[in-house]
Amino acid sequence: ADADAFRLAGVLLDTLLRADTSLNAVQRGRILAQRARVAWMAGEIDDARERYAFVESLGRRSRSAELRVRAWNGFAALAQMRGNFPEVRRHARRASRLADQEGMHALSRTAHFAVVVAASAERRFDEALTEGWKVYQLSLGDPIDEAGALQTIGQVLLLSGHAAVSEIAFSAVCSRALPARILLPALGGMAMASAAAGHEPTMEWAVREARSMRRTAAPRY
Repeated sequence: ADADAFRLAGVLLDTLLRADTSLNAVQRGRILAQRARVAWMAGEIDDARERYAFVESLGRRSRSAELRVRAWNGFAALAQMRGNFPEVRRHARRASRLADQEGMHALSRTAHFAVVVAASAERRFDEALTEGWKVYQLSLGDPIDEAGALQTIGQVLLLSGHAAVSEIAFSAVCSRALPARILLPALGGMAMASAAAGHEPTMEWAVREARSMRRTAAPRY
């Protein structure tokens, strides 16, 4: 999936579900949630929605908080793709509450990240920054997740008019050894923040770095 081989990823997950009859409900639900994610990455939104609905149903039947959170996070992602930010907020808030309650840190991070997206789109910047800090705290220990959280905080600061401070957040990401798919949006943010702050040399550096990257650096979806 990370290499844009969405159909191959889908076939592998479908085959795993058919081949291993020993999987319990939670294990099957995890695979199904990943299969739904691959579907929306490939542009198959309706298929992904049906798959997440099945994961949610499986979570209720098996009394699995994890599967319900995975489904709600999935619904939030689909709502974001449609630009329905009130729906993003509704699903993400429900997911974050249950994930926080159950101590599911990775799923909690995903849910709080979606709240940041919704709050930023609705120009609730104080809430977005508070949630962004939670995302960062839940990301500690994973360099890529930490960078993604810093980038998100930088974007919120830029949108809220704090260009110079957002430039610092973006530069903290750009100074790290990270995959191109992480660095490219950070460089774009840094270029915009530097331009808004009047720091022309930094802006020019960020633009040069972004132009030097492969065109395939950004995920295809």
